[in-house]
Amino acid sequence: MTAAVEPSVATPKLRAVDSFLSHSDGEPCLVLRDPTGVAKVPALVPVALVPVIARFSGDRTHADIRRELLRDEGLDVPLSAIRDAAEALHEALFLEGPKLENAIAGAHRAFFASPLRRAAFAGSAYPGEATKLEAYIAKDCVGARFAAEDPIDTGRSLRALVLPHIDPWRGARGYGACSDALEKALPEG
Repeated sequence: MTAAVEPSVATPKLRAVDSFLSHSDGEPCLVLRDPTGVAKVPALVPVALVPVIARFSGDRTHADIRRELLRDEGLDVPLSAIRDAAEALHEALFLEGPKLENAIAGAHRAFFASPLRRAAFAGSAYPGEATKLEAYIAKDCVGARFAAEDPIDTGRSLRALVLPHIDPWRGARGYGACSDALEKALPEG
């Protein structure tokens, strides 16, 4: 008796993720990384399997993919290799389907139930330690007081201030200029 195969594995659909070429154990591979963080670990796909997973569009069975690879690229890929790739990506949360939807729902529940929102990019996009981040912002961002490019007409009130939403390393000049513009627009006192 054969176990039922989940539809997301039987007709696999790769979900939207980041991908880039790298090496693993000296061999080239395609790295799939989930920018949402639901899939905690990147998936390493051997280059030989890239034509296989490139066909994981949700409208092809394993047999369809095998026939297409043979017809279009002359690649004779065993059905078991296609199935194994689909199952591995399914387990790793890189295929669309109920398993992924449940993981996303669980992540949402955990997020909303948490009394504390962890800084997702602390330690990578900006310092992870509060004192170092405070010092950086005070000295290099807001504290740098980059002059606002357009002079502020002190006879008029400030109507809007556009502050970049970007990491402090790239946004330092904008943060400083916004701080400068805001300070110049505030009434003295």
